[in-house]
Amino acid sequence: MRKKEIEKTRHSNRVYPPKFCQKPDCNLEFIPTDARQIYCSRQHQIDSNNDKRKIVDSIENDFTKTVKNNRRILIKIYNCKEYKRLGSIHNSILRYEGYDHDVFHSTKWESETNREVKFCYEYGLKLLDSEKDIYKIIKL
Repeated sequence: MRKKEIEKTRHSNRVYPPKFCQKPDCNLEFIPTDARQIYCSRQHQIDSNNDKRKIVDSIENDFTKTVKNNRRILIKIYNCKEYKRLGSIHNSILRYEGYDHDVFHSTKWESETNREVKFCYEYGLKLLDSEKDIYKIIKL
């Protein structure tokens, strides 16, 4: 190689101590070209970031799947004849259908009753009677 070609491939005159690649299944020792470099190759950096993103995406996908399922359950119950007749639903029916009370998009407080309503999209669930475990579905 000519001197100019060598200078083009080199980023700086600094020499960094060897490091081990941070990709979990690699651990190859390499000499970094920059102090911030933690992977032995660009592909290992991409692979590692993709693996991290998969974990985050999995959590978000599980949440979205559960909220959509809750919404589907609320729609099903809200539109059934028995609910329209009674105007409320027992928690045992919600549990039977697979409703997860811990997963919802937002909460709002009703000013007149001072009760919390947990919403999954446009459908909310409000506890009417804690002793009897009775709920009311609110549609926005």
